[in-house]
Amino acid sequence: MQTRHPGVPQHRPLSIAHRAGNSIMEAQRAAAIGCDLIETDIWSRAGRLEVRHMHRMGPLPILWEKWRVRIGWPRLTLHELLDGLDDEAQLFLDLKGDNPDLGRTIVEMLRTQATARKAVLCSRSYSQLDPLVGEPGVTIFYSVGELKEFAAAWPRLERMEWPAISMHRKLATPETINRLKHMQATIICWNVNTTEQARHLHQLGVDGFTSDNLWMLRQIAERGAEALQS
Repeated sequence: MQTRHPGVPQHRPLSIAHRAGNSIMEAQRAAAIGCDLIETDIWSRAGRLEVRHMHRMGPLPILWEKWRVRIGWPRLTLHELLDGLDDEAQLFLDLKGDNPDLGRTIVEMLRTQATARKAVLCSRSYSQLDPLVGEPGVTIFYSVGELKEFAAAWPRLERMEWPAISMHRKLATPETINRLKHMQATIICWNVNTTEQARHLHQLGVDGFTSDNLWMLRQIAERGAEALQS
């Protein structure tokens, strides 16, 4: 019996390379070690689908995040990233900003320019995802980073034929995981950077891990759940 969303692999724990898709070189590296998904941050800017995690400083070519500031030119686009990857490399697109049309724009772009690729989208801005729930060939993960966000996430997950969630590992309590598993949800946790964290979450019932630890992701890709054994 299938227990995961049909839009993601059904084998071992899923290995997801955190932010690796924000660079062609890092995305190629993540694909080479066998990661199932390559997380990529997407913004809509002046008709372009920009690939970056940092925020733009108004009209200036400057990007910022917390205490970090850098010149943001040139900026990678989703089209350029796709051109630099084999068709087999699967992106996990994290929608940024609050443009409600961003999800639809990405799906239409993939259908016209990258027809061999599946659309796997997540966001903490649910208005970007809601219009695409149930769309053929589109996999939706509602993202939850804070406890208060579950108030909006629970009713959406309960209405989905194949509920899927991407959440911060700090929220993965036994009670929350049990509720998600009761509705047969596919569960991915982010900020999972040690084998100990991944082992604990796997024992709770989490299906995959978004991580900066490429060594750990490679071990999972090669050895499956055995890589998490103590």
